[in-house]
Amino acid sequence: MARKNFKRSIIVARYKHCGGRCEGVLENGTRCYAVVKPGAYECDHDDPDGLTGEPTFENARILCIPCHAEKTKDDVAAIAKAKRREANHVGAFIPPKRKIAVRPFPKRPRKLRIELAPLQRRGVYEARIAR
Repeated sequence: MARKNFKRSIIVARYKHCGGRCEGVLENGTRCYAVVKPGAYECDHDDPDGLTGEPTFENARILCIPCHAEKTKDDVAAIAKAKRREANHVGAFIPPKRKIAVRPFPKRPRKLRIELAPLQRRGVYEARIAR
């Protein structure tokens, strides 16, 4: 799938809309209000481009560089997971290139129950019977 970038008019309109502030959301759920200077920001897809994100005004976000790096890291993982899920759905399974390694040492033989010593009787049980 080809990457869809934003048109210049959408980027300009989104920058004016945000008022020169980052539109990123921090880990604690609050908004990052970092001031973004012209040219020192990234126009990012809110819904990732690899996951049906269209280049529209509503899907655009102006992010400072640190917020964009964090969001991109999460987006890359989500896109890769979606691709793996789609490949599994259509049955595109690639077998492993080598055999799984076997255990390098022999298994220890288990002791049979017959070889174990018998359990001793409990004194409490015998005391109740004697009464």
